[in-house]
Amino acid sequence: MAQSVIENVATGELVDYVVAHGRSQYSGAGGPSACGLAAMNCARVVLLKERAGLRGDALLEEMMKESTADEVLSVCEHWSSASHLDVEDITKSPMFNRSLNLLVVDYGQSRYSGFGRLLERLKNESIRQGGSSCAVITRPPEIIACFCIYHPKGEFYVIFDSHPRPDVHPDSAAFIFNKSAYATARYLSNLLSYDSSLVADRGFEWQAQLLGNFSGHLFVARTDSAQEGAEYWTNATMEASLESLALHADQAQLKAENESLKADIVRLRDQLTMLQRPQRAQSVWWEAKRSYPAAHPGGPQSAKRDSLISSLVHRSSSAITVARSYASSLSLSPSQPQPKDYDAALAVAWTPSRQQPLVIKPPSTDPGCYPNEDGKARESNSRYADNMDDLVFALAQQRMYDEELHSVQNFTCNICLDKHSVEDVAQVDGCGHMFCRDCIRSHISSQIAQHLYPIVCPLCSATKSERDPTVLSNEFVQQTGLSEEEFATFVELEMASFSILMHCRGCDKSFFVVRDELDSVAVITCPLPGCGKSWCKACSQIIDSIGQTHTCDGTAEFQRLMGTQGWKYCPGCQTPAEKIEGCNHLRCTSPGCYTHFCYVCGMAIIRSIKSAEIERAVATHYQGCQLFEIIPDVSVPP
Repeated sequence: MAQSVIENVATGELVDYVVAHGRSQYSGAGGPSACGLAAMNCARVVLLKERAGLRGDALLEEMMKESTADEVLSVCEHWSSASHLDVEDITKSPMFNRSLNLLVVDYGQSRYSGFGRLLERLKNESIRQGGSSCAVITRPPEIIACFCIYHPKGEFYVIFDSHPRPDVHPDSAAFIFNKSAYATARYLSNLLSYDSSLVADRGFEWQAQLLGNFSGHLFVARTDSAQEGAEYWTNATMEASLESLALHADQAQLKAENESLKADIVRLRDQLTMLQRPQRAQSVWWEAKRSYPAAHPGGPQSAKRDSLISSLVHRSSSAITVARSYASSLSLSPSQPQPKDYDAALAVAWTPSRQQPLVIKPPSTDPGCYPNEDGKARESNSRYADNMDDLVFALAQQRMYDEELHSVQNFTCNICLDKHSVEDVAQVDGCGHMFCRDCIRSHISSQIAQHLYPIVCPLCSATKSERDPTVLSNEFVQQTGLSEEEFATFVELEMASFSILMHCRGCDKSFFVVRDELDSVAVITCPLPGCGKSWCKACSQIIDSIGQTHTCDGTAEFQRLMGTQGWKYCPGCQTPAEKIEGCNHLRCTSPGCYTHFCYVCGMAIIRSIKSAEIERAVATHYQGCQLFEIIPDVSVPP
């Protein structure tokens, strides 16, 4: 069976012959991004089989077996991640690095000419190496393999595609066999086709531009990879183990660095908090310091000052109130005599744990201790001023901490007009209006239930102002605590403002299309995985091949059908005609036409109703054409 198929492929009777066994890269635990591994493993398996002695027809028959497909796709079961692997990264692994030799990387556009140039280069490498070669083709996001099988009867081209294709091999991966490079390049150009308008439109990002290009990595089997014995796999395992250990070491180092950075962040945040508190207290201190005049120690003012500060502190007054009340009590008359010593100088500080005045005794006032009383007075004045500065600063800082600890900030909701804690605030970006979460959530839910978009700030819409109302952003709506169904509806409304929901008639699923992109194309292609159906935007008819011309009235499709069936047009009135049986001389039956024409060449013979003229014209024409078709007699042996 396989030998006859190979002979038919070699003679060209079979084109794009597909061999599939009901298993793809998605079978088992395979992930959607395992196509690169499957293509590279196919290159390794096939080229090593040839290096082991299978050549020509034997290698082609081996590629058609189900065991070969199972061996190729077995690697996909070990890669369930959604992350795509590049061919360069896969090649670095020991399993492929020790088996395959990368010759060159070719680049081109995803069209017939680009793939034809790649196949020509692949053929030249096979002839130069004296064996088969493989090109692993990457057209984002798909990766397939294409072989040039070295054969005594001439090169064979085999494509391996690990993705199921709806029209060719809908349920499994497949090998596609061809004899000619032309048919292979045509198959590749149809398989990896793209919308040319995407590349022509400069408005698309450069990632979309890559859909029109491909890369081909050309591989051959390494000369030292023919025998995969115990020593070979021992060395491969050792290399893989060393690479795994290196990755584990890098991972451990990154984890340690990450933990160190986290600790640094916590430490810096604590330092920032500690640095901010003195700055805030310092600003309060400067305001309090400006509020009182320079005081003089001694006399009845000291006792009055101590009593006043102590009473204010016990009444839990703020630090600024303490400082200002004390400053107002220190108004001294300009004629008041200046004391020379500090008999009654006291500095009062507040101890939060006991909440009672702590009296600090002044220095000794014995005159014998100071030989120069004027110098003693100046020094005591300076020390007294410093003590007063420390007192105000300590009171200001302590009271600020206590107020931050015990105070609870509230706000008024602009909808229910009730007071709520700031922890329940939902403040709109832009206008700054504040609402409680229950009220703003009810407003958003009612708007979503009515399918209204955009949703604006309720206070902005109620206020008569020339400024445009603020639109509630997606981030703000997420923070209000909507249910999953309501937020999903909001997202659909948000997307509907710049996109259109389309329904695919092929896979019976829906997807969003950008409105501007939809206006610029005439044919829509389903972007969902495993579908790829295309249909006309105007008439919604399915288009079998996106490369063929489509007309909504069916003119182009009918032209292709006539060419396929061999039907002819009447040269006189252009009425389509089909010969069912009889000779190749046809007469048009349309009213008023009377045209006689040849069904072989389609030429008009004569337009007449006179029998004699018709007979002469028919005899003259069929001197060069064939009037009757020669049907061989099956009962007579050739």
